[in-house]
Amino acid sequence: MDNSQEPVGNSNPSVDRRRSIGRPKSSWIWKYFDSEIRDDYKWAICKLDKLGTDIPCKKGYKTGGSTKNCIDHLLNKHNLCSDGSKDDQEARQLELHQYLVDFILNTSQPLRVVENMYFRQLIQQLDSAFNIPDSKSVKAIIHRAYNYTFEAIVKLLQSITSVYLTLDLWTARSNYGYLGITCSFLDQEYKLNEIALTVSHLRYPHTSENIKDAINEVLEKWNLQTKVFSITTDNGSNVKNCVKEKLEGIEWHPCAAHTFTVKFLEMLCKRSANCSEFS
Repeated sequence: MDNSQEPVGNSNPSVDRRRSIGRPKSSWIWKYFDSEIRDDYKWAICKLDKLGTDIPCKKGYKTGGSTKNCIDHLLNKHNLCSDGSKDDQEARQLELHQYLVDFILNTSQPLRVVENMYFRQLIQQLDSAFNIPDSKSVKAIIHRAYNYTFEAIVKLLQSITSVYLTLDLWTARSNYGYLGITCSFLDQEYKLNEIALTVSHLRYPHTSENIKDAINEVLEKWNLQTKVFSITTDNGSNVKNCVKEKLEGIEWHPCAAHTFTVKFLEMLCKRSANCSEFS
């Protein structure tokens, strides 16, 4: 009777390697690599052509259970990643960044909205491949967008013969004075366009001279010195005198809504005073 027993494990390492070689290939890299056995080891051989040529790449990597070298090769030598072209992915990220900035600007969201946990959860559910930028990165994106838009608007305004401005002054709760200027014009297709030229701090005191300097600075920035024919403001004496006395060749027009509001309040005050006399 033969009492010899078969060993529980196989002591031949080459057999173990062959068994591991037979495992199914599941990684995305195998769309671009062929599998070869060399000296009982599994090798991945690139079956693509060298980038921009008809020359086969045939770069080989010993996988050993890891495909990292293959992934790095596809990314660096063939501009490919798991979701397709690296350039396509970068372009998609830039496109999503622009949509994000449009959402923030057009809905007056704070920049920190991108750091809100629930907002990030929503975006990740909509597109898990989107790398959501932080508020600092969003600020940089907006700055780049401003520079691009500024050049485009300057080019547009070069083709316009005349514009009219709407001007407003106000004081914030911090007692900081601000000047806002909007430019309106008809384009080549006779469509009305409105562009916010500035919302900037106005140095104190808010005299007609300081207002004039601020307006001229904005006109010079946008190259509109000779194109403004009219400015609409409220009925404040400082802005009225600025336009009528210090800006030559530009007509001043009072804001109809502001004028109506002032007159209506005056009427209410008079009526209230008359009523109090008979009370």
